[in-house]
Amino acid sequence: KKNFKPGDECQPDQQNGTYIVQAHEWGKYVGRADYEFRNGELSMVSYDLIPVNLKKKINVDGQSQRVFVQDEITQDKAMLDFLRPFQEKGQSQLNVKIAESNGKLEGDRDVVRFQQTNLGRLIATAHMERAKADFAVMNSGGVRDSIEAGDITYKDVLTVQPFGNMVSY
Repeated sequence: KKNFKPGDECQPDQQNGTYIVQAHEWGKYVGRADYEFRNGELSMVSYDLIPVNLKKKINVDGQSQRVFVQDEITQDKAMLDFLRPFQEKGQSQLNVKIAESNGKLEGDRDVVRFQQTNLGRLIATAHMERAKADFAVMNSGGVRDSIEAGDITYKDVLTVQPFGNMVSY
């Protein structure tokens, strides 16, 4: 079954004795798997998707509101204080200007999945140059956002391609 919701029955795939699970997408859920080990055999007892401050739209008196699917998980001040220096260091590195563009580099899902775009061509050309290849192909599913005209930061690049990919040749 695809698109599990909290409370749905979920039986993950099992290949060669290994359970294969995924907690949906984009950090919306944390997956919790409970196992039982008896007589030398491991079996999954349950698997649940736990929403992480996930909201849904509801109508109240004709007005659309977003409400939490489950109780809100509040922030932990001590943990935030501990993580702040690392966050600040990361942010300073992410905000470094690395390039600029005089026009929008198109990577919107509704466009890039159906036609060639300037951003897709730019990425493919960069791969081709790096590999000293005669041609390159860029999978549109790997282009995750557009970059607006103006300064381009390292964060913009990571937003477009948030993967630890390597160019292979």
